[in-house]
Amino acid sequence: MTEVTQRTPSDIRTAVFKRTTGGGQGLVGVWKAESIRGTPQEVRIEALGINGVRVTNERGIVQTLSFDGKVNPITGPAVISGTATQATLKSPDTIEIKTSREGVFGDTITMALSADGKTLTQTVKRNNDGQTSVTVFEKK
Repeated sequence: MTEVTQRTPSDIRTAVFKRTTGGGQGLVGVWKAESIRGTPQEVRIEALGINGVRVTNERGIVQTLSFDGKVNPITGPAVISGTATQATLKSPDTIEIKTSREGVFGDTITMALSADGKTLTQTVKRNNDGQTSVTVFEKK
């Protein structure tokens, strides 16, 4: 199965999936990505004093993460009103982020920096179904 996602005229991603369980015809089963092509995801992280960071992705979505327990709105194009984050610094190299919309808990995101500072691993655990996805960023 091939999935083509176009967010903007220049941001087109193509993913090819292979069925790992289920059989027969149709879409029923579990599908795993075999390849993904297109514009790579990017994330920029900037320090906000000594107790927070600003995370901006390639689509202009901005999360202000303060490590004081406060809830901060997510801003940028196509962000649903009332969407927010609350961050906790778990260690000098690991941030846990809880997302919410209008006060209702969403996903838990863990961002962990490798010991050499060259790799950032982002793990997203979805609250609604417990599924987990992992994205690995390499420092430019």
